[in-house]
Amino acid sequence: MIGFISPRRLEALKLDLEDRQNGLIQEIYVISRGLLNRVRVPEPFRRDMQRIDCAVPVSVESPQTQVLIADVEELHRVNRTLTRLQRTDFGRCTCCGEAITYDLLAEDPTRDCCTACEPVAATR
Repeated sequence: MIGFISPRRLEALKLDLEDRQNGLIQEIYVISRGLLNRVRVPEPFRRDMQRIDCAVPVSVESPQTQVLIADVEELHRVNRTLTRLQRTDFGRCTCCGEAITYDLLAEDPTRDCCTACEPVAATR
């Protein structure tokens, strides 16, 4: 697969990403169910929904809404990274193509830029 990262380390990163993905999905579910407590749900859907699932009622203006948005954005990054993990471009900087060190990937597997290109990528 990728020459500069061992298969064992790749598998560990993949497992970490899948754990993060599952945690985000669960958190998104709980928050969004709480948001549904605040909206009028059409009758056909109401039958399928159990209000007891709505753990924490929140308003659209609440901090939970911001957490939901951040979680969905992070979930997209995790999904993109899991896709890249199956290809040969995982662990390579998307700007310059250089290898990203394993230590940086272990810290944040969704990282797609090396430290040299990170400031440039932030301005895009």
